[in-house]
Amino acid sequence: MNSLSDFAVRVDLRYAFPACPRPIGTTLLRLCLIAAIGFATVIASSVCSWSQEPTWPVKHTAGQFCIHSTVPAAQFEAYLPSLYSLPAELSQTLQVSVAQELIQVVVLENREALDAYAHRIFPSAPNRGALYIRHRGPGLVLTYFHDGWICDVRHECTHALLDVSGLTLPLWQDEGLAEYFETIGENPIGHTSHLQATRSQVRYGQVVDLQKMERMEFGSGLNPKEYRDAWSIVTFLLHSSEETRSMYQQYLQDHQSKRAVGFLSHRLAPKIPSWREAFSDFYRR
Repeated sequence: MNSLSDFAVRVDLRYAFPACPRPIGTTLLRLCLIAAIGFATVIASSVCSWSQEPTWPVKHTAGQFCIHSTVPAAQFEAYLPSLYSLPAELSQTLQVSVAQELIQVVVLENREALDAYAHRIFPSAPNRGALYIRHRGPGLVLTYFHDGWICDVRHECTHALLDVSGLTLPLWQDEGLAEYFETIGENPIGHTSHLQATRSQVRYGQVVDLQKMERMEFGSGLNPKEYRDAWSIVTFLLHSSEETRSMYQQYLQDHQSKRAVGFLSHRLAPKIPSWREAFSDFYRR
């Protein structure tokens, strides 16, 4: 590999989108959960190959994840148990049925390689540290290897698993759940950056407004504070009490079953008379 442009060409020719292993399904493209329908023709014609399996330096399959990598497996294999456990974590925590559809995961050697790869197949793709793309057949997660790789790949694979399992949630909830499940470790609420920031906000009387979040439009995605607020709401719902957890699990089950769901705040009102007080008390613990 002599240059970035040389890599981009070789990616297009040798490391194209992994071959679709099953018949075409629904037509849905998600790029970090922001629809990019205009790319559909490009993807259909040049990305998904049915006749030739691409050659990748490393290819590893376990569970629902098929990894295609230009990075030696020795660099990331220690993290793989934390990735392969993700479907069971979602199913157990959220009490939803997680589809067994294969998720393709690409691991490139650096951010520049990721940008080149993404722009080669999606010329208008945003520059991001990781992407989830859904069009036809399997979902595709694009990543590059770095110290925080496992968090990035768990975040994007959470999007993928929710999507293929029929959980089409409001964007802020989808991102809140992805932020929640990106964390590994024994403490499920111990997000390395969000927890302390949320506690600091609460100390100064700044409580996220659930009803405002429910009514906001996120056409261009969430900003950093909105990511944190989304995480803090999801975490509160899952850990504040057994009542809130059961209520949120039922809400997600209703989403998955395509039943009328309404606003979360309306479901919470009979159980939590004061959102502000309950939220503040939880993050003061």
